[in-house]
Amino acid sequence: MLDAEGALRALSAGRPVLVGDRVSASLCSMGLRPWVHVIDMRERRGPALPPPPCPFERSLSARNPPGTITREAAEALDEAMSLDSPARVIIDGEEDLLALVAIYLDRGSIVAYGQPGAGIAVVDSSDPGARALAERALLSMGGARRARNVLKVRGRGQAVAQGSERGAGPPAAQPELRLLSSRENKLLGRMEMEYLLPGASGRLSRADLVSLLAERLSASREAIVPVEMRPVTGTNDLLAVVYVYRDPADARRQLPEHLFLRMMSKEERARILEERRKAKAAQRAKAGGR
Repeated sequence: MLDAEGALRALSAGRPVLVGDRVSASLCSMGLRPWVHVIDMRERRGPALPPPPCPFERSLSARNPPGTITREAAEALDEAMSLDSPARVIIDGEEDLLALVAIYLDRGSIVAYGQPGAGIAVVDSSDPGARALAERALLSMGGARRARNVLKVRGRGQAVAQGSERGAGPPAAQPELRLLSSRENKLLGRMEMEYLLPGASGRLSRADLVSLLAERLSASREAIVPVEMRPVTGTNDLLAVVYVYRDPADARRQLPEHLFLRMMSKEERARILEERRKAKAAQRAKAGGR
C-alpha cells in the first residue's frame, strides 16, 4: 500500500486508471492526469460527493449495483480504456470491483484504487501474475456469471481484432481455459497455475497451450512453461499445470531441459538432438585421436 505521493510516483510510469472517488480526488488534486477515472459520486455508500478535479474529454455512464460487476459496466470501462483521450466513467451503484476489470482487461494501464484505512493499491496490468490473480478473483466471486461479463468483453475485442486481420469470416474457435488455481511463488519469481481445458485432450500440444496463454495473459511465450499436461480420467478434458515467470531466464535456470524440448515441433526437436549427437561424436573422435 502507498500513500498519495508514492502512488503518484508509481502512476507516472504508465497510463493511469483510477477507480474510486477518494483516490481520484486525491491524485488529481496533486496534478495527475489519468487516462481513465471511475467514480460513483459517493464514498463508502455515504452522501453524494462533488466530482473529482480530473480532466476528461469523454464521459460514459453505466449501472453497477453494489457487490456486482455488470456487463454494462465492464463494457463502459472497456470502451473508456480503448480511447486515446482522457475519459470519466460514472457508475450508478458502486464502482469498487471494477478495479479487477481494469487489471484483467490490460490496456497497458497502471491501476490505482483505495483501501480504506490502509492506503492506495497500485497494480501494473501488464504483469501476467497480477492479471491471473484478477481473473482468479473474478472467477471466485460466486462468480462464473460475473467473470463471463468481463470475459465476454475481452473476447469481443479479440474477435474483432482477429477478424480484421484475417479479412473475412469469424476467428477459429479456441479451447476454453478454466483457471482452477493460481499461486505466486515469490522466491522463484513465478506464478504457478492450474488450468482445465474441457474437451482438449489429444487436441492441444504444449506449443499450442503456450500460444493460447501468451495471448490470454499478454505474456511473452518464453515466460510460459507447461510443466504437466494430462487427461482427466474418464473424460476428454485436459489438466495443465503451468509456470509463468517474471524473467524467462529464470525458467531456463530452474527447470529441466526436456520441458523446453517438449514445446518444440518434432522437426525442430529432432534437428537439435541430431546436432547434439554429432557434436558429441566429434568430441569422442577428437578425444580418441589424442
